[in-house]
Amino acid sequence: MQKRGGGGNSKLILINPFSHTATHTLPLESYIEIIAHISNMQNCIPVVAAYPQIHDYFLEALSTWKNETKQEISNLIIFQNDDDILNLAALIEEMDYVISPSTGTIHLASNLGVPTIGLFSAYDTKKWGTKSKQYVILPYEKTQMNENDIQQAITQTLHILQENIKNE
Repeated sequence: MQKRGGGGNSKLILINPFSHTATHTLPLESYIEIIAHISNMQNCIPVVAAYPQIHDYFLEALSTWKNETKQEISNLIIFQNDDDILNLAALIEEMDYVISPSTGTIHLASNLGVPTIGLFSAYDTKKWGTKSKQYVILPYEKTQMNENDIQQAITQTLHILQENIKNE
């Protein structure tokens, strides 16, 4: 992997679709859609950090998504962590951006100085704000979001990322 700021043209974008505590997040399939869009962006490489309890679940969801959409995500990097937070921190340090709900991954990235895009409730932006202060506000809990809410969140997330990259 090319270290952040190391002169490489490719941007490493960590997308964290996993959260046990954040009520305001997107369904896993929606994060896979974000990953697919990032994969198609010029010079962007999507990265997902999986831990043992969800690794197979994620691969299954990814396979289902590919079968349903007939699309491939050729440059996705899946980092299989072993529950060691130091491995996650080392991975995050190599990233150019982190996209995540309000969970430990995004707060770790923020404290490491990695630019973040948070998919947060309005409340979490005040309680658990990040240094980047770039948020997609999710108006409802995951179980209450409709397809329009989800598509708006996906579009807004990608727009923020594209603007950040363009303005570097």
